[in-house]
Amino acid sequence: MNINHYKYIAVLARTKNFTKASEECRITQPALTKAIRKTEEEFNVTLFERGDISPIRLTYAGERFLDEIQKIINIQDSLTREMADISAGRKGHLALGVPVETASYFLPVIMPKFMDAHRDIEVEIIEGNSDNLEKGMLDGSIDLSIYTLPSYSPNLNYEVVEEHPIYLVTSPSHAFARGVDLSKNSLQRPHYVDPKRLEGEDFLTLTPNSGMYRVAMQILERHGINVNISMQLSGNYTISALAAAGVGICFSTYTAGVRMKKMLEIQPVFHTVDDPVFMRKTVIAHRKNAELSPASQGMMSIIRQTLAKMLPQKIKVIYDDQG
Repeated sequence: MNINHYKYIAVLARTKNFTKASEECRITQPALTKAIRKTEEEFNVTLFERGDISPIRLTYAGERFLDEIQKIINIQDSLTREMADISAGRKGHLALGVPVETASYFLPVIMPKFMDAHRDIEVEIIEGNSDNLEKGMLDGSIDLSIYTLPSYSPNLNYEVVEEHPIYLVTSPSHAFARGVDLSKNSLQRPHYVDPKRLEGEDFLTLTPNSGMYRVAMQILERHGINVNISMQLSGNYTISALAAAGVGICFSTYTAGVRMKKMLEIQPVFHTVDDPVFMRKTVIAHRKNAELSPASQGMMSIIRQTLAKMLPQKIKVIYDDQG
């Protein structure tokens, strides 16, 4: 099958003149005649009536052939336009990975802007934990991911686009909350706890394949602290609410803290074992050496611009002697 030969036949059938057809196809008349004869030999039919006939007419076989090759030509033209649109970033598919816990935080501010700027890009949202997102980027099923450090794969590139604080959460009745002025305790004014006091405490964590578990272990290992992991769950808000209710303690995020302040009858107490407060880094990640489509580059630009404006207010760490 030669798509160019099919196009020559369609042009000759429309113009009904070899001279006009060869000029429109930008080939010589002998080349046009050769292309038509080669196609006729391939299908063992005569497509145009022979002899001194003017204008040139199709045979019955030629009419049927033209009907079918026009479908092929239309498909090829449509495919060419679509591939050009994809190449130029006007159309395509983008698989974006996001952590389950933070999808509701990131996507409502990112997706409307992306959809306005890239209306013909189909976006597939893939929710998962850090392990799953990394595996998806490495096997090519995910183009980009928004997730958090630490990253365990050397085969991924990432750039930091946002930082947010990590808190130690307890109930008001926990020993760490004694002497804390709860009326002043907030996400902007967490209470300092000497990290040595965490030794042997009952801790709630997320499952080991999650980003927040990695962060919790990073903080504990940095301070040389061993804790008793009493429960592991898949939801950060869940373990945060349990800690606020007095079932152990946990490290939690700013967004979970905002949600707890709005929804829980028992208000959590926010602490920090670091001054300044430990900041968890949100990154855009993708596989090393992967060719990023214009759609991926557009998404990265919007993520950068949007998340840079989502930093929490300035945080002041409060010590015991400050009330």
